[in-house]
Amino acid sequence: MTYNEIKKILNEVINEINEILPANNPLTPQDSELLYGKNSKLDSVALVNFILILEEKIQIEYNYNINIFDFFSKNENYDITINQLIEFILNE
Repeated sequence: MTYNEIKKILNEVINEINEILPANNPLTPQDSELLYGKNSKLDSVALVNFILILEEKIQIEYNYNINIFDFFSKNENYDITINQLIEFILNE
């Protein structure tokens, strides 16, 4: 997968997740958007949904199984941005 392909999928996931987030505090597709950490807009349920939707879209569109939960669990003491997630996916 390329950066642009991953970004496209992430934009789709963000749009889906924004349907369950408060309208006044949506996720943005900015590379610096915080997905995990103290100031993230995602609570634990929204984060799990985000990861599941993302893994499913990658599986369906690219026939590729990826475990994004592993990435988050290995980095549980750090903030994780969209850019860091993209880098992880590119290197898998």
